[in-house]
Amino acid sequence: MKLVGMMTLLLVGFVFLNPSIGQDAKKDTPKKEPAKKEPTKGSETPKKADSSKETKKVLDPNALIGKWVLVSGTKNGAKITGDSMKAIVNITKDKIQLLNGDNVEHEMTYTLNTKKSPVEIDMKGTKGPAENMSAPGIIKYKDSELHLCYAVFDGKRPTKFETTMDSKSLYFVMKNQNDMGKKKDTPKKDTPPKGKK
Repeated sequence: MKLVGMMTLLLVGFVFLNPSIGQDAKKDTPKKEPAKKEPTKGSETPKKADSSKETKKVLDPNALIGKWVLVSGTKNGAKITGDSMKAIVNITKDKIQLLNGDNVEHEMTYTLNTKKSPVEIDMKGTKGPAENMSAPGIIKYKDSELHLCYAVFDGKRPTKFETTMDSKSLYFVMKNQNDMGKKKDTPKKDTPPKGKK
């Protein structure tokens, strides 16, 4: 019993008096802390990936290219009706044309500023009644519809997709001609609820 007690005392004394044992323990602790920080750095990487996904949500100029059918339109707060709503809008990578059959009635060049929100569009008439006139506007593509709101007669660029009586602006909503014939899948009305006949 005395021998066991002496061995225990010697062991405790060795640990207490040996400074290298305490230092090793302290050295191990800082080594583990940087290891804990590494997952934090790793967690920053997905955030960067998320922000790049947000960047991809910006209007893709290629999404504009095609022929568009006018769905609705307003001018200075009033609804546009009649033959002017029957025109087809043909958009290329740098031009917007209003077609009446095969005839180009209006033609404009355009540039986009996708760094702005909403995306800004600047149009300049090259053919038709709006020749040599400039039209600053905004544009967005949402839920398969193209929204274009722009000022005329030296009006200021709109900031919202709407027109008012004194805004000197036009606002059109368009659908791609290729999407016009597609029907949405809707459940049948005659189908009884589950469990009932």
